[in-house]
Amino acid sequence: MKGMGLVLGILLAGSLVTGCAIVKVYTSDPAVQIADSANYRIEIEAQQQAGAHYFDDFRLVVINKTDSEMKIDWSQSYYVLNGRKNGKLGWKGMSADQLKEVKKAPMVPIKGGNTLSQIVFPLKLIGWEGLRSKSAQTDPRLKSGFHPGILPAGKNSIELALILNGKTVRERLTINIVMKKLKQ
Repeated sequence: MKGMGLVLGILLAGSLVTGCAIVKVYTSDPAVQIADSANYRIEIEAQQQAGAHYFDDFRLVVINKTDSEMKIDWSQSYYVLNGRKNGKLGWKGMSADQLKEVKKAPMVPIKGGNTLSQIVFPLKLIGWEGLRSKSAQTDPRLKSGFHPGILPAGKNSIELALILNGKTVRERLTINIVMKKLKQ
């Protein structure tokens, strides 16, 4: 009888320990990072897909406060992780063919007084999905064959190159992403 009680106790303790799943939950600080000058306002925000506990892309907003056109030079703009350049950025709607030509990334004009709002993500973190997979057929983000990858914990930055009046201006905006493991 004592042996049976010991076995039941071990089983009960084991089920309590294994019954608690651990979930990784990501938060960002600040929620939105802003660079503001007389000529422009730039905002970045790490974004989560609906139902996800992690971040996989950024919402980027660039407001041109001038009367003149400015341009984003994507070929000179970078994703920066913990202070080190970590590759180029991609944007929502990018095709697999455009990925091959990323070094020839376009200059995106923003007319005076206008705003550009775009979803961007680090190209080094993308995940590839077969075009015939069930996920690719049901998730519109995967029609191109790839999807943004999980932004890691740490200092995630976008270094944006703007062309203003023929001169390149760089702004680095940083969001600290923290990952916590929580028992469910």
